[in-house]
Amino acid sequence: MKEENEIPKHKRKKGKKPFRIEQRLTEKGAQRRRDLEEKRIKKEMEWSDGWTKYETLKAAQQALDDIEKKKKNSEVYKGDLFTFYSYTLVDLEHRIKEVT
Repeated sequence: MKEENEIPKHKRKKGKKPFRIEQRLTEKGAQRRRDLEEKRIKKEMEWSDGWTKYETLKAAQQALDDIEKKKKNSEVYKGDLFTFYSYTLVDLEHRIKEVT
C-alpha cells in the first residue's frame, strides 16, 4: 500500500541536494550570460576583416600625425605621402561611417 504523495522511483532526484544543484546552475548560467554578452560586444566592435573600431580610429590618428610630421620634414615626398595617406584615411573613414 503506497502513500498517495510518494514520488515514483524513476522521477526521484539522484545525487546532490536540489538547492546545491540550483545554486551551481545559476552560477554557471550567470557566467555563461556574462561570456555571451562579452562575445556579443566584441563582435559588435569588429569589422569583417577583424579590425576593431578602436584600432581603426587609432590608425586614422596615426596617419594624420604622420602626414603632419612628414610635411614639416620633406618637400619632395609630399605628393606621394598625400596620395598614400588620403587613400588610407578614406578607407578608415568608410569603416567609421559603416558602424555609425
